[in-house]
Amino acid sequence: MNISLGIEPERRIGVSVVEGGYRVTGSDALGYTVDVTDGVFDPANPILARYCGNQRVVAFISPTVNRIYGKRLRAYLDACLPRDMWVVSVLRTGERNKTLDNVVRVCDVARQHRLDRRGLMVAVGGGVVCDVVGLAASLYARGVPYVKINTTLVGQVDVGVGVKTGVNHGGSKNFLGSYYPAYASINDRVFLRTLPTGEIRCGMAEVLKMALVRDGHLFETIERHQAALLAPGGEAGVDHIERYVVDRAIQLMLEELAPNLREHNVERLVDFGHTFSPVIEVASGFAIKHDEVHATATAIVGVAEGAFGVRRDTGGGAEDRKTQSMDEMHDAAV
Repeated sequence: MNISLGIEPERRIGVSVVEGGYRVTGSDALGYTVDVTDGVFDPANPILARYCGNQRVVAFISPTVNRIYGKRLRAYLDACLPRDMWVVSVLRTGERNKTLDNVVRVCDVARQHRLDRRGLMVAVGGGVVCDVVGLAASLYARGVPYVKINTTLVGQVDVGVGVKTGVNHGGSKNFLGSYYPAYASINDRVFLRTLPTGEIRCGMAEVLKMALVRDGHLFETIERHQAALLAPGGEAGVDHIERYVVDRAIQLMLEELAPNLREHNVERLVDFGHTFSPVIEVASGFAIKHDEVHATATAIVGVAEGAFGVRRDTGGGAEDRKTQSMDEMHDAAV
């Protein structure tokens, strides 16, 4: 499955004379592709090779993903590019490594391997890897293309399908960053099979958020199959349910992001629960994972809405069950 996302405004590109000066209308219209596939490192899968082309590639991979899939990534690159045209570097992860120093480290590796503006950075991992490499790509040589290969459920339904990059700074989360869409974002469902239970629960908190604000049917599907969806490696016989839940969450997220990619409107449904989550996360010194915090914050908002008599209509009804299941997902995450 391939989803193209972009904004194509009707406008005349060029320079016009206005009172007191000139107005420049450029050709930049944000757009990018999200590919959903199985086995991105399978030699028969052409998606990554197509994006690499004949360019020099500098790839960055998280330590855990490198341990499980690093050999496959290297074998894939070796099959589609000359050996001197690619390199894979392991990048430290975790919120404590989501820093400007790590961004500079990425740029230094790229420069050491002679990456130019026609080259390609590749980020293989979860949200921290994609955020750090994305910001580095936006800065390096004033911007080089990069590809995200999202290996976590959180990445596939949230971080990996948007255009924001960012690192923590001065005690604030994502204080430094940019709006810089990846050349492409690749979601491989195979990665989800090797995720630990905690990572699955973190990702399901993001899926649940989209269901709460956009799709009552998705919420009820999650409610009916909650145990199977939270099982490590998936559960036999429910693969089609897992695919529906993840694909629907991706589609809902993209539909919410597309009209407002640069966040000119800061009142966004996708920020449901963010009233509290950044404060809790920073106060913990990033000891609690982002989506564990978000699950807690979402539950807090749900309880607060109930206390103040606010009802959220997502097309599925059953408001009391939504609050109950939200609390259960919070308990599972924390």
